[in-house]
Amino acid sequence: ARLSLRAGNSAEALAQCQAIVKGHPGGESDGYRHVALLLSQDRETAEPALALMKTLVAEKPQLPGAQRALALLAFRFDDAALTEKAAREALRLAPNERESTLLLVGALVKKGDVAGADAAFENLVREQKSPAELRLGYSKLLIDANQRIPAREQLLKVLKLDPGNADAHFALALLLLDERKPDEAEPHLKLLLDNAERRHDAAYYLGRIAEMRRQPEVALGWYERVQAGSQAFDAYLRRARMLSQLRRMPEARQLLSGLRAQFPPLASRLYAAEGELLSQQDAVLEALSVYDNALKEIPDDAELLYARALLHERMGRMELSEADLRRVLAKDANDARAPNALGYLLTVHSNRYEEAAKLIGRAAELSPNDPAVLDSLGWVLFKQGKPREALPPLLRAYEIFQDAEVAAHLGEVLWTLGEKDRARAIWDSASKLDPEHRVLRETIQRLAPTR
Repeated sequence: ARLSLRAGNSAEALAQCQAIVKGHPGGESDGYRHVALLLSQDRETAEPALALMKTLVAEKPQLPGAQRALALLAFRFDDAALTEKAAREALRLAPNERESTLLLVGALVKKGDVAGADAAFENLVREQKSPAELRLGYSKLLIDANQRIPAREQLLKVLKLDPGNADAHFALALLLLDERKPDEAEPHLKLLLDNAERRHDAAYYLGRIAEMRRQPEVALGWYERVQAGSQAFDAYLRRARMLSQLRRMPEARQLLSGLRAQFPPLASRLYAAEGELLSQQDAVLEALSVYDNALKEIPDDAELLYARALLHERMGRMELSEADLRRVLAKDANDARAPNALGYLLTVHSNRYEEAAKLIGRAAELSPNDPAVLDSLGWVLFKQGKPREALPPLLRAYEIFQDAEVAAHLGEVLWTLGEKDRARAIWDSASKLDPEHRVLRETIQRLAPTR
């Protein structure tokens, strides 16, 4: 069925799916579910898969399992309207069925109708024996939809029902960290240090909290406790960074060298990390040597070329920086970082704004919601004398990522448009988080030196 769909042979795919439904040992409802799970594996065939499933369901429109399977497939392919329609039809045919209700709840969350989702969910919870498990699942749907406040409410209800629920403590801690509330997140993480499944993740995020507090020695201790899990590799990199901040650079370099020997496929990333740490310590010539030697070992590696380009820019070698970025572009035209970085380089260090705008426009096509790309897009528009056009992408960039440089750019655009109080408020907020940021400080001193 999948091969036929990929080949564009919808008739053959339908025949195979009909056979699955008819011959499924669990019955037709399980057969429809099997087809939905099967077709959902290929996102590139989403449109023909949904069309096929609609045809299949039309053969048994009064079967609740058929409508439920259509809702499931539509949900997997992010079609909220079709998910809601099919889930409601499934519930009309079989009221209060758990999976159909959850699919309806998911569709309503994706639509932004949290009140409707809450009402449907609470009706379901009253009929179930494991409300904590259900509420945890619902909170994840809300988190995925960026509905933070209702997600937090559900997680708190889970903890009221099950105070020791590790997943709820962890999810709540991550929500609080994302909202820059480390003091509130910390107790939830410390509760997980004795949990076999979560202790490494907890130590990692406690290290992140220590970094937020500018406590490198404390952060290093937490990162050293991360020996497994999805964050283990990043914990090693952060250990190296903390060692560097503590002026223990030889230890940091030794750690990275050991990781290169242990993980050869990740060598380029580790060389880039070493160069970055040296650069942060103002050892720019040593950093350049690391990149040069690494590129002899791994020629034309995009990660290393990109890192060296940024270092060349810092050293004032704009032509060399541009050359490295163009090598990245030549190797992979779909790498959004390179056209964005090159466009930004031209925006800041030249008056080639038209060329810069084309490069940044290409990056925006490849990665439309990347805050770095949105920031570049706004800044090149501003440099072209279009402050009103520059404002929306900069506002969106700052909404996604409260970075000091984005704040500097957004504030300058607002200042130019006469919204000086609003600009000051953004600069003040960014200065509290990153008071030493060079671009932010320069912008404030240039435009509002008496603040």
